[in-house]
Amino acid sequence: MTIEAVEDMLYYRAGLLGVSHLSADTRDLLASPESAAREALDLFAFRIAREVAATANTLGRLDGLVFTAGIGEHQPEIRAAICARLAWLDVAVDADANARNLTRI
Repeated sequence: MTIEAVEDMLYYRAGLLGVSHLSADTRDLLASPESAAREALDLFAFRIAREVAATANTLGRLDGLVFTAGIGEHQPEIRAAICARLAWLDVAVDADANARNLTRI
């Protein structure tokens, strides 16, 4: 495999696209009825929650969690899935505020 082929695989065909075989865009995956889309989103939420938990462990606590960009502004399903995995850290989400994409959820 050439260096270019490896770069293409890692930069453009891995991650959400590699798992779902549908798209690297969470908006597309949320809209899809395919089980592979759900699997990719579940893995995505798991990996984010894992990194948040590791950071909380390193810091000794978690004072808050900030979602930015598209997920922070427009994707309540993903925010809820991540926070549900962090409930053991006392992360809680106001479902109504989250659904309305408010700045404090």
